[in-house]
Amino acid sequence: MWNTLAEYIQRLLGITLRLEDFNDQSLPFYLNSIFSFRTGILEGHSFLFCALKAEYLPTPSQLANYQVEIHKKSSLEPVFVFPSLSSWNRQRLIESKIPFIVPGKQLYMPMILIDLREHFQRPRTTQDRLSMPAQYLIICQLLNASIEGGTVRQLARTGFYSAISMSRAFEELTALGLADTIPGKTRPLHFLFQRQKLWETALPYLQSPVKKRFYISADNANPEWPLAGLSALSSCTMLDSGALPCFAMGKKDIAILRNQGIIEESPRTDTDIELESWAYNPRILCGPDSPMVDPFSLFLSLQDENDERARYALNNLLKEYF
Repeated sequence: MWNTLAEYIQRLLGITLRLEDFNDQSLPFYLNSIFSFRTGILEGHSFLFCALKAEYLPTPSQLANYQVEIHKKSSLEPVFVFPSLSSWNRQRLIESKIPFIVPGKQLYMPMILIDLREHFQRPRTTQDRLSMPAQYLIICQLLNASIEGGTVRQLARTGFYSAISMSRAFEELTALGLADTIPGKTRPLHFLFQRQKLWETALPYLQSPVKKRFYISADNANPEWPLAGLSALSSCTMLDSGALPCFAMGKKDIAILRNQGIIEESPRTDTDIELESWAYNPRILCGPDSPMVDPFSLFLSLQDENDERARYALNNLLKEYF
């Protein structure tokens, strides 16, 4: 286990970890029956690495108690080392902010996260808006937590963005402190906040997905298009739907309608419907059978709405999701 740990740190971080025996008798016997211990230094910080040797896996609450006691007795920061750990258990430990390492799989040590970022000289940005690929990842996480632990390649396969776009989105999210990832070949993405806190923290950097609006004859409307705008908001609140039905679709579908001559640059008439062209395909986020676009993108598309009734309805809409 200890050789594997040192090799993993060397390969992952390019740092030589020298482990030494921990012979201090200050720790209670029961802890020595659960863990074996070694001391080591990373980025100028001294740690007590606690490798699980018991057959059972302690719960996060038990590990939190062990963490407090080990630190109190040894004056060293404990880092738990596991031979294997399910993604669900890894997520539970991250949520509890319990430092751990699964050699060959994952390293989570929030107490030296800034130092490690400086070690890798990760570029920081002064951006005031997230790109659409990064926004797409956040909304996916808010809707069903499907992004947590995903790699660049895995997430590129699930959407319509390239691996290069996903890689850049990872950098944006980590630069703004919304998520973190471990340097290496796979680079799994881990968000640093739970759903409501993630939404509140990311909101200043999010933008409307609507890039352009068109008006087409109601005769060309397709009932499979998802409702958008005030039409979508009224379908799930008490708000009046407004004068024109409104639908949304991605840029590629808009281009198809243009080629078919359905979308023309012509004046709006009273029999028209409104068609929003989105930066991403709304169907990927809301699902193939949803009658309306996803609630978070809907909020962003209407957040500059001046109508007080619309703003009240928007706030009530999101309350149902937190």
